Amino acid sequence: MTDAAAALKRARAHVPDIRIEAWDGTHSLPFEQPERISAQLIAFIDAHDPAPGG
Repeated sequence: MTDAAAALKRARAHVPDIRIEAWDGTHSLPFEQPERISAQLIAFIDAHDPAPGG
């Protein structure tokens, strides 16, 4: 989809408890905003770590 707002709306309507954001960038976003991507990935992994104590 090229309409970010429509993509967000569709995802929220079809995926319960989704965490989704639209960021400015291209398909090279990990290279364009590596710190932001890394922070989001680490937060996701920490929130879903199956090991006891996080």
